[in-house]
Amino acid sequence: MNRLGFHHLAMIQALAATQSVSAAAKALGLTQSAVSHRMREAERRVDAALFYRDGRRVALTRAGRRLALAARTILNEAERAEFDLEQLARGVDYVIRLCGACYTPFHWFPPFYRRLRQDHPTYAAEVIVDVAEDPLTLLLANVADIVLMIGEPVHAAVRGLPLLEDQLVAVMAVSHPLAESKEITADDLARYPYATYHTTPERELEYERVFATARKLPPEVISGGRTSVVLDLVAGGETLSIQPLLTVSRACAARGLITRPVKGGLSVTWYAALRASDDAASPPAVAVDLLRASIQAV
Repeated sequence: MNRLGFHHLAMIQALAATQSVSAAAKALGLTQSAVSHRMREAERRVDAALFYRDGRRVALTRAGRRLALAARTILNEAERAEFDLEQLARGVDYVIRLCGACYTPFHWFPPFYRRLRQDHPTYAAEVIVDVAEDPLTLLLANVADIVLMIGEPVHAAVRGLPLLEDQLVAVMAVSHPLAESKEITADDLARYPYATYHTTPERELEYERVFATARKLPPEVISGGRTSVVLDLVAGGETLSIQPLLTVSRACAARGLITRPVKGGLSVTWYAALRASDDAASPPAVAVDLLRASIQAV
């Protein structure tokens, strides 16, 4: 018998996200006293300490963090089930959920969605905006059905289908000192601040392909988290970034940015990652051909 209900899990998830009773109460539409009561009730039911005070901040214990991880999966699946029931009532049998790595663009999604609904009227699609540092965790947790990423996924429970050949390019402002360069070298990158999503090295990207190979790092690395923030940092002055051309090709013009090839060329391949258990007739696998055509057409 489950000791905690959905309302307990929602409270734990809100506290994990906000680290504040008042902020969690606001997110849940409750009073602070109601959240405090629910915290005590949850600890009593599981007979374990789940929270502790760190100054004004509410932190989760190890047991609390474990429940927060479970809450995310359980509540997402419950929300998905409710959404799927709504779609079934509208004649949609399967909703294909797509997500990507932090650098994945989605400007190709509207034509993909139109073609999907045209060719498969009982299918629908949506984009999962909760981007994890490792989006394959969302795939394996059944939160997403397709993950778009650079490089073939390496996981026994995941298979990758190639989508598009692309290249990594250096992105800079038109006023940057290197703007007149025909190509950018590792020495160039080592002279200027660098903007990226996070400082965890990723397969097939700049740390592996440029910095580790040349054994040179930029003098300053600024984490932006999202493409829009990274490009804003680049537009602000002498900061450089290396990005997939698919990611930045449309955004550069709007921000007054230019791209330059990196010396030696940095070709990459985009993949659609699916669960290995999704066979060729499954809706995610069927959607990949339409996905490939939509991305290649933009």
